[in-house]
Amino acid sequence: MYQLLRFTFFLLLTFISNSIWGQSSRIVTHLNTKNPEKEISDSWYYSETDQPSNAAKIFNDSTWVYRSSLLKNTKDSIFKGLAWFRKYIHLDSSLTGLPLALMINQNGASEIYIDGKLIYNLGRIDGPNKSLYKDPQKLPIIFSIRDTGTHTIAIRYANYNAKAHYEEYRNSRSGFEISIANANIAVEGRNATVITLSLILLLMCFIFIILSLLHFLLYIFFRESKSNLYFSIFSFCLGLAFFIPYFTSLNPDPDLQLQFTALTPYIFVVSCLSLSRFINELFSSKKSWRYWTINCLSLGLIASAFFDFYNIVFSIATFVLIVFVLLEVIVLIIRAIIKKTKGARIVGFGILFFALLLLSLLFTTIVIDGDYFINDSTPQGQLLLVLIAFAILSIPLSLSVYLAWKFASINRDLSKQVIEIKVLSEKNLQQEQEKQLLIINQNKTLEEKVLERTEQLQSEKKKSDDLLLNILPGEIAEELKTFGKSEARLYNNVSVLFTDFVNFTGISEKLSPTVLVEQIDFYFKAFDDIIGKYGLEKIKTIGDAYLAVCGMPNEAEQHAIQTVRAAKEMNEFVRNKKSEGGLFDVRIGIHSGPVVAGIVGVKKFAYDIWGDTVNMANRMESSGESGRVNISGTTYELVKEHFDCEYRGKIEVKSKGTTDMYFVN
Repeated sequence: MYQLLRFTFFLLLTFISNSIWGQSSRIVTHLNTKNPEKEISDSWYYSETDQPSNAAKIFNDSTWVYRSSLLKNTKDSIFKGLAWFRKYIHLDSSLTGLPLALMINQNGASEIYIDGKLIYNLGRIDGPNKSLYKDPQKLPIIFSIRDTGTHTIAIRYANYNAKAHYEEYRNSRSGFEISIANANIAVEGRNATVITLSLILLLMCFIFIILSLLHFLLYIFFRESKSNLYFSIFSFCLGLAFFIPYFTSLNPDPDLQLQFTALTPYIFVVSCLSLSRFINELFSSKKSWRYWTINCLSLGLIASAFFDFYNIVFSIATFVLIVFVLLEVIVLIIRAIIKKTKGARIVGFGILFFALLLLSLLFTTIVIDGDYFINDSTPQGQLLLVLIAFAILSIPLSLSVYLAWKFASINRDLSKQVIEIKVLSEKNLQQEQEKQLLIINQNKTLEEKVLERTEQLQSEKKKSDDLLLNILPGEIAEELKTFGKSEARLYNNVSVLFTDFVNFTGISEKLSPTVLVEQIDFYFKAFDDIIGKYGLEKIKTIGDAYLAVCGMPNEAEQHAIQTVRAAKEMNEFVRNKKSEGGLFDVRIGIHSGPVVAGIVGVKKFAYDIWGDTVNMANRMESSGESGRVNISGTTYELVKEHFDCEYRGKIEVKSKGTTDMYFVN
């Protein structure tokens, strides 16, 4: 199972490696060597006894162990670290004196002897802690043998890290692989193969890394298309898969080679997960049970990097993951093609071909030996390797065609939409102009109506404001309009004026109601003008009585003086009208002091004043005489410097006792 996965991970690399071995094998056969190359790595004598005589050409190695392979670690058998290997080769006359090339792959360090003579050191053998390991990766070691007959190859080999490699990386090769070929052909063949290998690996790495960056940028600029992100990850993993063998081929350190090679299975798992998500994002609106199985299995395998799983467990799980991903890809693409999903045939061609081929290889290698199956020395193997290379390249090829098709489709659709938008824009522009003209006309009509209505409202408002101001003081009216109510207030320094027509009842009995009201209206209008002149505020009229106050709601320092002046003018007006045939005489009373003012009621509300000052002003009026202005002692003290007043003495006032009174002359 593990070998099967290794074949899956390094399919392309194995193809190139087989090319090297196949070329060498053909060269050796052509030189008529008695030992074909594949036999050089088999059937060696083996001993763990370390002594210099082990390298001698003539040596009794009958007690050594005969091994058919060069050190394959297993769970029960692990290389101890140092051993000697001996092999006998026979050269016919066609090979004597010619330069030969010995090529070796290894994970440790070695000393190579031909007929007891050291011809090359690969690394340094100096105990478990100081040995230096080197993998020449079949770098040709040139030597020649002048004699025909049987010769001895002895190799002192050390790999003290074999157990650690097996436990950490599950790498079973603790020994080496070796071959011999004609030097000229081997060097030329290896150089050509190495250059070809490097170019192919770099080209494939470059292609997939560029694809990864391209689709990642597409995802950055258009986050809604997650398929670009998943394909970017998939391409990046494939790019790494080609970069790792290229990097390890340039580095002779076996430990570093194994470290990078150990990453390959996890890169492969991530690539499987991203491929599944990419296909689901393109061709599936709902996530199937296969999708969730792939996700859980992939995440579990990635997490296994932090745990010590047995190789067989990881191998089986990875094999199941591969099968599930390939089946998922095949099912979704075929379903999308059947449903005629846009772009399904273009994208599906490359990915479906790759998935079907890889799935076929996985199941075929279970029946057929993998080494034979990928051997490029047979026509079947060569055809298969061509198909594998084409399958890998078909993925970026199909995606490039898909992107070109999508770009062309978008441009074509955009061109059509631009034409449609242009036609619609012209129609909309014409309709918009008509609408604008209609709106302008309607706005003009509305503005005229609004202006007319505004003027009406302003006129009505002025009437209501004027009416309100006729009822209430200006300040109180504003307060009532703003807050809907007016709080009662105390005014400490005001003068209250009362007037009353003399013998009003008797006179009114002789007049018709209309004439009576007209007469009262005539006098009260004159009173309104007079108090307005001197800054008094009319409070109310009660029958033929007239009540006014000065010093509220706006304070006035000379409230008493202003009130007396208004009273004198009101008295003068009535006297003059009497001399002209008027019907009435008037009594006027004034008192100064504090009052409380406010609005009472919620219907037909009235602004009124209360307090003893109001009562005293009423008493001043009723205690006065016709045609005279009667003031209290309090008011007298406030106006005595400005008016000639006549003291009347202390006069009895109802409910108040006696109080000082004055006539203003």
